[in-house]
Amino acid sequence: MRWLGVGVFVYLVLCVALYFAQEKLLFYPTDVSIEELRRRATTPAVSIVEFACDGQTLRGLLVKPEAEGPTPLLIYFGGNAERVTNRIHPLAWQVKRGWSVAVVSYRGYDASTGEPSADALLADALAVYDHLSARDDVDRARIVVRGQSLGTGIAVHVARRRPVAGVILLASYDRLSEGASGHYPWLPLGLLLRHEIAPVDDAPGIRTPLLAFHGDRDRTIPIIRGRALKDAWGGDVTWVEVPGGGHSLEGSSVVETKEREYLSRR
Repeated sequence: MRWLGVGVFVYLVLCVALYFAQEKLLFYPTDVSIEELRRRATTPAVSIVEFACDGQTLRGLLVKPEAEGPTPLLIYFGGNAERVTNRIHPLAWQVKRGWSVAVVSYRGYDASTGEPSADALLADALAVYDHLSARDDVDRARIVVRGQSLGTGIAVHVARRRPVAGVILLASYDRLSEGASGHYPWLPLGLLLRHEIAPVDDAPGIRTPLLAFHGDRDRTIPIIRGRALKDAWGGDVTWVEVPGGGHSLEGSSVVETKEREYLSRR
């Protein structure tokens, strides 16, 4: 009986520790400096995006194609621990096909100020859309949101609240808490988490066609979580399970081929 009491005490301590330290477990900010952004923005095609949001400053990069007049825009919402400067090269083929690509760091990530939280990241995403869609060189009728991992729920949040021509998701989830529960099934995360992102609640109200990819060997976000989100989607869905694919699908020929086809219709 004594050992049972010790076990219960340790379990409660772990729950309390998780409750107060969950930001460090959920968010993994990267550290790209303003100076590094400036080093990347040395050609007319690449510029720094910088604007205020809720008293903080969000920063990122915008890459534009060689084209006259407004161009379609792909807004990328990244996953945890993704450096903004590392996203430009994998997305370069979209620029070559006439799309502008924007990658803006969430608050607390890279050169953006502030501290991350679920509510803050969702607010940041809407601010990014509003700031970029107001530009004269953006075709507002052809804005597509693209999310990876953590960023999939954020992209869905935008798609439910702003007009978008397309939604592309890689390694998506239905609820942030459900995804985390797969790693800590012995903890009542539904009760403990103060940070929730629930794209499954937004999905039924979205009519925009969805293109979603998920690796069948994803150990970070199990494929069942992505299936739950796509099953709730209110519009047409193109669901692609990538054989042998893990959590990161960048560089996959399957992804690039399907994405090219999808963007050509947007």
